[in-house]
Amino acid sequence: MAKRHGMPQIDVSESLLAALQARAAVGHGGNINDYLHSFLGVGQEPVPNNDRTVLDFIRTPEYAAEVTPAKKYLALVNFLYAVDPVRFASLGNFTIPGSQRILLSSGRTRIERSAADARVVRLKGADFYAASPRGHEDARDLAVHLMRALGYPLGVWQAVKVSMANDMDLSALIDI
Repeated sequence: MAKRHGMPQIDVSESLLAALQARAAVGHGGNINDYLHSFLGVGQEPVPNNDRTVLDFIRTPEYAAEVTPAKKYLALVNFLYAVDPVRFASLGNFTIPGSQRILLSSGRTRIERSAADARVVRLKGADFYAASPRGHEDARDLAVHLMRALGYPLGVWQAVKVSMANDMDLSALIDI
């Protein structure tokens, strides 16, 4: 291990470096050190500006291509996991207040057992699962509860909820 500018250096393969750079670009401003702090849960981790990242995501063509609120919700869940898997996984078996239905879990069968009609989707590149929303209103409500649980401010989860309306022009969303 070499040292440069007072920080230790490690050698990694080009493919590992590319993977780290890609993960760090989502929610950590491209800073691999910040990403590793978050991913490994080590020390005083820096807080990335995930608020802006989420607002940018709901304006992407990828998100806009999802035509139903339920599909937008699942795209959002995948995105939020990619931004900060440690923070996301800390939700455990996530339910909304007053419900026995498990919406997010590392165990597929936990979700399936929590509701007879549960449709379960595996998150991209993860051993984590999400219950598919039951309808448009359900998708919007689940998004709000998830955003609150992850600590996003009111303006961000309201913008997400508005973005799930069908045929919505997102260029009018207020920047926070």
